[in-house]
Amino acid sequence: MHRLLTAFPATHEDQSGAQLYLVYNVTRQTLAQFNLTDERTHESSQFCTGNWLRGRLFLFDLGFYSYRRFSLIDENDGYFVSRLKTNANPRIVGDRRK
Repeated sequence: MHRLLTAFPATHEDQSGAQLYLVYNVTRQTLAQFNLTDERTHESSQFCTGNWLRGRLFLFDLGFYSYRRFSLIDENDGYFVSRLKTNANPRIVGDRRK
């Protein structure tokens, strides 16, 4: 058996699988967060919220789509960009045009 089967269980039998989770700071060109998990751990569980989000912009794929996560980013004065899910029905609450 592969020596990493226990540490990094995959979704298929007799295989190991790993995911690399990164938050990259494009202005400083540095890693802000780094984590290596098994293939079964959902990537969105690796994103930690808190005051470190202040003033930062996050670009998410649909794997991170969560209204609660978006709310926590906003509460911590951060920003995010994400595609809308096809079943989303957003309510427009304001207009930012000048």
